Amino acid sequence: MLTLPLEPTDDRADPIFKDAAGCAQWLGQLQLTNLQLAHSLLLIQINELNHYPMRSLERLNTLELLRETVGYVQDDYAKKLIAKPLPLNESELMVFVAIVQLWQAMVLGYQRCLQAYMAGDKQLAKHGALLCQRGLLYSGLEIFEHLRTGYEFESRLWHQLNELYAFAEQQNLQSTEVPDPLNGKHPHSSCHSIYVKTLLACHARPAELSRSQLQLMDDWLAQWSDTITIENSYAISKGDAQPPGSAAKREHYEKAIQGLSEYAALVPDFAEPDYVIATLYQTLGDAAAAKEWAAKGLAVYETDTNTARRASRYYITAEDWDNARRFLADLAAAEPENYPVLYDLAKAEFLAGNPERARDIVRTLREKAPGLAETDPAFLRALGER
Repeated sequence: MLTLPLEPTDDRADPIFKDAAGCAQWLGQLQLTNLQLAHSLLLIQINELNHYPMRSLERLNTLELLRETVGYVQDDYAKKLIAKPLPLNESELMVFVAIVQLWQAMVLGYQRCLQAYMAGDKQLAKHGALLCQRGLLYSGLEIFEHLRTGYEFESRLWHQLNELYAFAEQQNLQSTEVPDPLNGKHPHSSCHSIYVKTLLACHARPAELSRSQLQLMDDWLAQWSDTITIENSYAISKGDAQPPGSAAKREHYEKAIQGLSEYAALVPDFAEPDYVIATLYQTLGDAAAAKEWAAKGLAVYETDTNTARRASRYYITAEDWDNARRFLADLAAAEPENYPVLYDLAKAEFLAGNPERARDIVRTLREKAPGLAETDPAFLRALGER
């Protein structure tokens, strides 16, 4: 049962368009040259539509008509936030909030249709999978907007995403493919693929990616999402979790490694996927395979913040301090105010046999980030700095 909150309809609601035909006519007259005005009008009218009492199939048809224009305006409006440093200024924050609100308005529109579907509306009986997929899609876009901009999202969005997917599973609709013509190279998708894609995107650090990298990420996640299985099980304690070398865990990781290996073959001069695979093998306890993939990455590495971050984690875990300090140095140079990274570099320098360099870094930290060095008194004692 779907229990997401939804306000009742209101007879006083008065959208400009009250059916799909009226919506088509209005969209034909909507001027997109003034992006801010067009965005504002869409948000106002969709919110009004969501409160307007109407036949459920007509609501669905109207929402489907709105999708293309909403997607176009959202994409263009989001360009105003590209590469903006945090915190956003007042006008940028208003743009961000408006984008998030419009995605949520689309979620609520399809949720209204789902409400009728659950009530037994015969006209929507064949549209359950589409309604769930659209709700998950726009919930995911709302989450992704936060990730891309660098702002933390509220827990209610996790609840919304997970409850929509749980409902799709209850109805056995999670794997049913539905038309999604706006989805570029993948004109059909399912609740499963949208849900997995959103979960994977949360681990891809979208705020650190360029626009072209975001597009590449989107394409690959759309392909990988169908290869990943979601199990209806969970661990309530560490003792219940799968052991590091268990067959089930290895099977899941090897599926991921297979997809990543195919990607790595397409970009042989790009080191980051090599280090992702190395880390997966490292997690599985296969040190030899991890070392082999790390060596591939090291051979083609060119200075890059994302790759340096992944590689440094791998080498720290492997206790390869010479390589760890190399990548931490690149990361510290790219993020000069990231003082925890600088502290990790001090430790790597010390463990690599460079205590004087480590002391120099600690002295710098004491000037620029007072108190940070003192968080590890054992390290300071080893350095003779305490």
